[in-house]
Amino acid sequence: MDSRYLPLAPLDERQPLLRKSSSPSARPHLKGNLVTAPRACLVLLGTVILGAGTPPPPGTGAPPAAYSLTLVLQLAKPFRIQDMNDEWQDTRLLSEDQDSAIVEVVHHPLAAGAPLTPNPDWRKDYAAMTGYLQPTATENWDPPMRADLLAELRKDGIDPDRLNDVEVVRQVAAWAKRRSRFGTPFTSFFVRFPKGQPEVPPQLREAFDRQKPTPETPDQTLFEEEVLGRQMYYKKVHGACTSYAVYQATLLRALGIPTRIIVCIPPVDANDPAQKALLLAAVRHNGVRATLRHALPASSSHGVFSDHMFNEVFVGKRWVRLNYATLEQAPLDETYLGLQVHVLTAASLSDMGLAETWGQRYAHPQSAQPPLSSINPYRLLRVSEHLVGPNPEVLEELQEVHVVAAHWKNQLPKELDHHPAFSDDRNSDFFLQFPEAIPRYRGQLREFMGKASRHFLLESKGQKPLRATYSGFTVSIRTRDLQAQLVGFTLDRRDLAALVPGVAYSLRPLDNAPAHPWIVDPALTLAGVLPTPEPELHALALQKAYWREAIPMERIRKALDKAEHRSEFFVRVAAGDRTNPAQVVKFMRDAKAAMLLSAPGHPGLKAVPTGSTYSENLGADGNWMLVGFALEGGGRGQLVPGVEYALRPVVGVEGYTWPEPPSLILAGPSAVAR
Repeated sequence: MDSRYLPLAPLDERQPLLRKSSSPSARPHLKGNLVTAPRACLVLLGTVILGAGTPPPPGTGAPPAAYSLTLVLQLAKPFRIQDMNDEWQDTRLLSEDQDSAIVEVVHHPLAAGAPLTPNPDWRKDYAAMTGYLQPTATENWDPPMRADLLAELRKDGIDPDRLNDVEVVRQVAAWAKRRSRFGTPFTSFFVRFPKGQPEVPPQLREAFDRQKPTPETPDQTLFEEEVLGRQMYYKKVHGACTSYAVYQATLLRALGIPTRIIVCIPPVDANDPAQKALLLAAVRHNGVRATLRHALPASSSHGVFSDHMFNEVFVGKRWVRLNYATLEQAPLDETYLGLQVHVLTAASLSDMGLAETWGQRYAHPQSAQPPLSSINPYRLLRVSEHLVGPNPEVLEELQEVHVVAAHWKNQLPKELDHHPAFSDDRNSDFFLQFPEAIPRYRGQLREFMGKASRHFLLESKGQKPLRATYSGFTVSIRTRDLQAQLVGFTLDRRDLAALVPGVAYSLRPLDNAPAHPWIVDPALTLAGVLPTPEPELHALALQKAYWREAIPMERIRKALDKAEHRSEFFVRVAAGDRTNPAQVVKFMRDAKAAMLLSAPGHPGLKAVPTGSTYSENLGADGNWMLVGFALEGGGRGQLVPGVEYALRPVVGVEGYTWPEPPSLILAGPSAVAR
């Protein structure tokens, strides 16, 4: 395999750079020059300055650096210039008007942060930082919650009293992520907090209500599952990044770790392809350009709102970024925005004024002022690069792939047969497998197939050539036993009848692209076996039900936490060696399957399949096939603590059954929101 496909080492060759460090303060960061008036926007546009770029401007306090990017942004409210000067950024205001401000950000994405030295005396040293410890309208911990939290942590082997500040943050952050599930509604931009209480402004009511699972769902249910930290803790649920930052800040503040929220944006409005091209044309550092190209949000004609909010914690006697469970989050990242441009720091979500600013633009993009390139409140004005020293070689895209195997869809090898990625593919007849992959680049297969040949011929001497076309299916598989990428192809329906059983067909790409070729060993063949439809399931036996956090196999819990966030509980089904997720998903859909939850003296509840499955053969532990379900209505908040609910499977279509289901029991949560 080409060595250029190995992990991007140049991104870790960070140049040491002494930068300004933050100092502790009891004063929240939402005073002074914070701009919160409505109708504001963010922008990055205009002319590329080619060449070596310029060093940081004088008077910013930044020493000369080996690498920097200078970005000219028009920033939407809310923002704060003081917050935009940190370890990686030097920012100055160029101009502003009623709706926006233009700033220049000198970004040092490869700068090394200061060493992190744990502080064993953190409780005493940080006690005066009340502005980042005390409860707020959203980060609303209280003494009973703190007592419950400490008890739960100690039960799980985490005792903050015995740990330094860095150990507390790392262990609690990982624990918090494991115990909480993701809820799909997104309402945090549509809520304001007059007198410390959440409410929905009239002009955002329609947008807020669209996020409700049912019209009858009360506002309070969404508040408790997205913007109120204490309630999220007890319900074990959180929303998107904004919500998670509140949830995590609530826990850490309750433990005595000063915590705040930061707001970052990407360096371009990715809904405008011209802005992406502008930035990438200006960046000559191979590692930085590869990261930007791989991680910038995808372009969308209908408009996708892109930002990221996470936490900063005061540990080691300085502020350090905490992104979910990643302490010392770097601004250049292949998962989060590519390059994070820091625009605001807040002591609390309730102080940001999002309902008056970003929420208006998100809910009413057509009337947002000033009109920009899309729903996003930013775009690119100018960008230049300062690059000194060597420029390491980095592979930015798949340039050629070596096909090592070909599989009919219904004859996948054992290591692929139960992989859930194939369950939703209804178009492919066969798959081509190759090992080349660029780590952490999620769009690599889509990009490669946009440039490589999309057509193959299946050929055998004396037989009619059969034409196959790219089906649109791609998957990257990285497990303990296999690292591979696969692309699906569909045989021309007119040629399918000409496929001869027992004949081995070689594969030849048509019009192979010289810059992005398929390399296929002439000895590689597909055996001529007609792709037959998978047998349909009309009966599915059930074994046991689990809340997602109560699944006894830690390996499975971790895999689900990474890949699946919709399901609230899972039912293990009896699956034979050749039963695959696609058959189970089809059974659930065709049978209109559901689960009814009942308990004496309590209202009945209904759960429906989410379409998510997990399948793995664990040897002595058997074949695990799990099917995900989510409760209708208000979710797990409807359950009564300590009550055991009996599950009764039902189907809505004749001809489908659950043969002799066992007694399935789910115990309700141990606590509810206070």
